Amino acid sequence: SDKWILNKLNKLVSKVTVNLENYDLGIELDSIYSFIRDEFCDWYIEMAKSRIYSEDYKEKIQVCYVLNYVLGIAMKLLHPFMPFITEEIYGALVPEEESLMMSSWPVYREDWEFPYATEVIEHVKAITRGIRNMRAEMNVPNNKRTKVYIISSDSKLLTALEVFKESVKPLMLANDIILHYEKKDVADDAVSIVV
Repeated sequence: SDKWILNKLNKLVSKVTVNLENYDLGIELDSIYSFIRDEFCDWYIEMAKSRIYSEDYKEKIQVCYVLNYVLGIAMKLLHPFMPFITEEIYGALVPEEESLMMSSWPVYREDWEFPYATEVIEHVKAITRGIRNMRAEMNVPNNKRTKVYIISSDSKLLTALEVFKESVKPLMLANDIILHYEKKDVADDAVSIVV
């Protein structure tokens, strides 16, 4: 998930820079807003919560660093539109820097292209949306947790999902996530979605 959000941020930096140079300010502002609301807040922060509260100190430090970094860069991108608010937030995030206005503009980094991490997270998002939609159609209350089976023939995908399935259980409103290569041990009357 860290690689995914850094990849998304990297693409945003590239897009915003081009739009600023072309004076497409409305497009730029919409891109930044969508990234902060949809990707950072709705998905990454929710996935990061389990790592923030984990017992693993190294994990906590890493996720806090990524959260701080992404928010700091987002403030730099928003600064031309909201200078006073972004200056205040950035000053709290990076107190060692004199001013956001004096900091360097973010640049695109080729080494932050992580296509497989992006593919995995996009699968997780699609699965989560499908589960949420199905629960809404069936009027399943949010406090009722379910068992989620993810069936895939892609062993790399299942391995990647295994690593952070604890992070996505709350997003999927699941009490357990079980990963399989084939549809075995799944009840015949189970509700299924295909992504």
